[in-house]
Amino acid sequence: MVADTISINRGVWGANEPFAVFDAHPGYDLKQRLLPPREHSQFFELAPDELDQFASFAKGLLGAQYPQLGSCARPKPFLKADRVCLKVLNAPWMIDWFAQNTNAHVLPLVRHPGAQAISVLRQNWGFAVEAYGRQLDRIGHHFSEGQRGMITDVLKGDDTWAIAILDYAVLTRLFFTGYTDRIVRYEDIVTDPARFVDEVLIAQFGLSERDRMLATLSRPSHSSRMSLNSVNEAIKAGKTNDILHNWRSKVTPEMLAVGQRILDMFEIETYHFLDDRKADLQPSGKRL
Repeated sequence: MVADTISINRGVWGANEPFAVFDAHPGYDLKQRLLPPREHSQFFELAPDELDQFASFAKGLLGAQYPQLGSCARPKPFLKADRVCLKVLNAPWMIDWFAQNTNAHVLPLVRHPGAQAISVLRQNWGFAVEAYGRQLDRIGHHFSEGQRGMITDVLKGDDTWAIAILDYAVLTRLFFTGYTDRIVRYEDIVTDPARFVDEVLIAQFGLSERDRMLATLSRPSHSSRMSLNSVNEAIKAGKTNDILHNWRSKVTPEMLAVGQRILDMFEIETYHFLDDRKADLQPSGKRL
């Protein structure tokens, strides 16, 4: 949704999870050759002997040199776009590399952990936190003793809901510690697209064509429940709370309590499970 909006101005070449070397993406073989081969390297800080190899791959991405890894939205003549949009998951150190070594904009986008957990479990996706948990010594310095203990205890259990929430909490801490003043919530984009366009896409990214971007954000998304016309009409009518809290009908009070306990341990205040439903959508003074 956001990438489609950004492409309004001059087109954009986009790659989804370009650093994932463990998936079945058509570019799997290419990434195996171009990215550092060390197992789970993308989850941790790159070793000195990996930096040059990663930098070469990253520059190729910025130059859209690997068409098999992405696609071009609203291309200019000759099927070229002069900007690149990378959707990066599970690779916080690589995000930092772009922020420090290029003029790339970093947009930390999060979704409610409850809705996210249900989506992950329904799709039967894997959990990056399991990779972190197997080598906790690599990231342990980012967490307190209590947080490290919770990571170990939850991963030892068989509560997939708790693991899904833990995955959200750990990745949020690792990804966004340096970007807490810029975190954008998916729900805020849905409920107030004009603010997102004005304060982020225009003020921070320097984009233009406000009306076209707003129109793109305001229409149903093809990748979520927002694709339903009834949902879109409800949003227009201001009934966003019921829509965005639909996930709550799929969980028990006990599951909510487990989720809140994990979020509290990792000091994540971007969302709350147990407050009044409207509180979930209120801006938090402390983003993490």
